[in-house]
Amino acid sequence: MQLQRPTPTGLDRMNPAEKDALILQLFDPLEKRQRRVEELEGQSSRVKERRQPRDSLPAKIHVTEFRQYEVECACGQCHRREFPAGISPNVSDGPRIKADAVCLIEGQLVGLQRTAEILGNRYGVSPSASTLPSWMLQASVCLNAS
Repeated sequence: MQLQRPTPTGLDRMNPAEKDALILQLFDPLEKRQRRVEELEGQSSRVKERRQPRDSLPAKIHVTEFRQYEVECACGQCHRREFPAGISPNVSDGPRIKADAVCLIEGQLVGLQRTAEILGNRYGVSPSASTLPSWMLQASVCLNAS
């Protein structure tokens, strides 16, 4: 007996973020639970049992903007404050994204290109594969210093 390949369901044409959202909907019956609760309202009911599944919060990017003002004082001299250490004029990624990437590479043995793809799917921003080794070096320096 020969197995037949299933016909495409549209998943092949979806981008990874759409696939993740669809899979999450399949495993999250919150809407169904809400409908059942609404159906029971008005009837006398009591809680028989409680269950509390654990889940992670959806990953999202938090952007902090730093501004540098230039102020001229009464003496005529211009003053400006320096940006915090580690804030470059280019786009900079925070310590949590860097730690997540280093964990994937070093702890889970995921390749550089795949790690960049995973971060892109998870956070919506993907560093280049050439950026990731510099993050690994930064982590190494921090660990050796402690």
